[in-house]
Amino acid sequence: MKEDNMGNRSPSSARESDEMEATPASHGFTQIKIIGNLGRLPSGSVLDSVQIQTPKTLRQVLSELGEEYGIQLRRDSILVLINGVEANALSDLETVVTSEDKVVFIPMFHGG
Repeated sequence: MKEDNMGNRSPSSARESDEMEATPASHGFTQIKIIGNLGRLPSGSVLDSVQIQTPKTLRQVLSELGEEYGIQLRRDSILVLINGVEANALSDLETVVTSEDKVVFIPMFHGG
């Protein structure tokens, strides 16, 4: 007996998948702006923006930037604005970034 594709997925992962397939307009590319030293590459040069293919989750975006450019963007040390809203107020790492979104990574500095 065959299980359908939804058989092993939770309602939230099914909803996320549906969101990622939402509309053709969400497919394409978006520009991510990287502020300050967040974009410092191992070579010493600085990446101030990067274009990514969408849709993908914020988790996938952070992973891809680490793999492709060698920069480690830890979610607990950066603010991520998606259309001016901090990702924590959305679905954080599960927020789906589309071609219509404006994304900015901002370093958080703490003093003591």
